[in-house]
Amino acid sequence: MAWLWDSYEEFRDNVNPVMIDHEGPFRAARMETLCAQQAKISRALAELDEARSRLSKLGFTDDPPKEDRSQLSEAHSICLDLGYAGEELLLYHKRLALSRSSYDFCHQKDIIEREHWDRYSSTKRIFREVADLVEAVDELVQGYHDILTSDSEYLAIDGDFPDSVVADFCLARDLLSVGVEDVGLLIAGRGLEAMLQHIAKDRSVVIVEKGKSTPACDASFYDLIEAFGRLRWRGKSARLVDKDAVALLHYLRSIRNAGAHPAAGRGRKRESAREITKVTVEMAGSLWRETTERGAKLVSTKVAKDWG
Repeated sequence: MAWLWDSYEEFRDNVNPVMIDHEGPFRAARMETLCAQQAKISRALAELDEARSRLSKLGFTDDPPKEDRSQLSEAHSICLDLGYAGEELLLYHKRLALSRSSYDFCHQKDIIEREHWDRYSSTKRIFREVADLVEAVDELVQGYHDILTSDSEYLAIDGDFPDSVVADFCLARDLLSVGVEDVGLLIAGRGLEAMLQHIAKDRSVVIVEKGKSTPACDASFYDLIEAFGRLRWRGKSARLVDKDAVALLHYLRSIRNAGAHPAAGRGRKRESAREITKVTVEMAGSLWRETTERGAKLVSTKVAKDWG
């Protein structure tokens, strides 16, 4: 479910929450739609920005930070807001929480606990500690934006791809960006099949079995892959898809098919689903570039079905 944690205990062990110190918010989050979860992320980011601005006005972003003890009570109240907003962001964004960008925040926010705050307030150290918390929040927010940028660039989607393929790959990218990796992989596999179908139709590839010709674009994904593995380029005598690529295509096909069954993808890690999705899109792009190269012609567009 998006980037939510599998359990509150997992969130607690990785984030060490000070403000969200009970399971209630986690249980509520699990019942929310992805749209609602994204709204909570946006709200948390806005609250972090507001709290940071308030601390900046108090001089905690100055170098060195302004040391005015009359403002410490207000500063503590703002830091509590900062702590809650940051923890809520990490509650809804496990990937960010597990990144290096959240490390300093997860440790520095402990200063907002009353026992720590009172101890540090007895010395000038409190001003440096609050300033460090602000810096940790800046790093956290930057990490969030870095993830946004990397997600938009993760899949190499060529604008020249067929429209149906672009639609599938963009949807796969969007699903990855909100942590729905298994479904993203399923959709990317659909896009790969659509790419093969489009190429087969564009090249008028047919599969011949017992004297009957069937357009390859209407064949099953399995037969389509086998047919591509038997096509050869004119003048090169090279296969359009070599044996290793055929094996990879069948692997991606099996992953795609497995994703359509409820229990099939449960043992696969999210990271591997992301990586396989990337390989799927790259494979489609490689085939597209090769088959649309100017002057590229096939020895024959007829393939005799000699596989089982």
